[in-house]
Amino acid sequence: MRLKTILIAAVVATPLVLCPPVYSGQAAPPPTDLWKMVHPGAKFIIGVDWQRAKASPVGRMVAKQFAGQAGKFKSSGPALDMIDQLDRVLISGTQASAGAADPMAGAVVAIEGRLDRALLKKTLPTGTAVERFRGVDLYVPPKSRVNEPLLAILSDRNALLADRNTMALILDGQSGAQDAALAQRALEMSAKCEIWMVAASLAKPAADGAEPALRQLEDIESMDFGLNLQQGLGLRANLIAKTPESAQGFAMMAQLFSSMATQDQKQAPEIAEILRSIKVTTEGNAVRMSLDIPTAQLEKGVASARSSFERNGRRTIESFLGVQPSGQVPPGLKPAVKGVTGPTATQAAIYPAPPREPELPKTRTIRIVGAEGGPKEITYTSGGKTN
Repeated sequence: MRLKTILIAAVVATPLVLCPPVYSGQAAPPPTDLWKMVHPGAKFIIGVDWQRAKASPVGRMVAKQFAGQAGKFKSSGPALDMIDQLDRVLISGTQASAGAADPMAGAVVAIEGRLDRALLKKTLPTGTAVERFRGVDLYVPPKSRVNEPLLAILSDRNALLADRNTMALILDGQSGAQDAALAQRALEMSAKCEIWMVAASLAKPAADGAEPALRQLEDIESMDFGLNLQQGLGLRANLIAKTPESAQGFAMMAQLFSSMATQDQKQAPEIAEILRSIKVTTEGNAVRMSLDIPTAQLEKGVASARSSFERNGRRTIESFLGVQPSGQVPPGLKPAVKGVTGPTATQAAIYPAPPREPELPKTRTIRIVGAEGGPKEITYTSGGKTN
């Protein structure tokens, strides 16, 4: 009799073990794992490990270089304080198309961090209402549209940003990327990089009148991109094209952009040196790009770029105001503001910048290595603007 009772209990318990419980009259508990908040039909996944990036050697270097501006950013509003409290962010969606009218339609932003509701309230529009939706607090701004992304607070550590229909999928447990290959690539990238992206494709078929660049994106089957900040700046990008010819075309275009970006970097040679370090190779349908910059070299480049920006910005303002090397306003020029005389008139004077010398044409050559059929060279002419 006792054995019979045990067998009956086992039969009754089996469905409960194999099937998830159904919550009658109340919502299921919200997920706490960001990977369970990925859109089920995801075509792209983007990840940012914010705290790991901040604690990396590159993150600490950037914080040191811009320490003087930190107070200005924080004083600009509570939204930046919210960003500082984030730990990780996962963004996923069904449209990885550069030509989509709304590429973030149906997207999900899953957030993990320290969620301060009082601080959050300051960042939301006045009149935002709090609504209970699937057992969580949903923040609904006034006059919000039907498909507008809304913020839901799942717990003190997790939040979601999505439209109602997409959010219902996540909260009902129908989430998690169904594309196993895409999910596996995302897991691998998240283990190696602080900032990364994986995409199944980058464009849908372009319209007849679309830009040539958008049409070329149709030849991309998939793409992975990642930034590792633990040993300096480590960039990795893998692109799979539909044909070997398309792969070589993308490689040549990447080399061309790199070359064009370095030709006008006279004020920041360290940045130009970094851009020249990008390596591009092809193998069949695959294009691989890599860049490895030690932290010390990267710091020199960042410092050079920052000082160049500050110097050129100051010169632009002085040129606009008509300030001469002596600090005086050019003779015969009246201040734009009445009642301003003497040296302070430079703050209100308008004086055109002196004409620039004509730019002579320059012939440059790009050498592509790693392509099928041996190295290839592309010659092009830049500049040549005359008055």
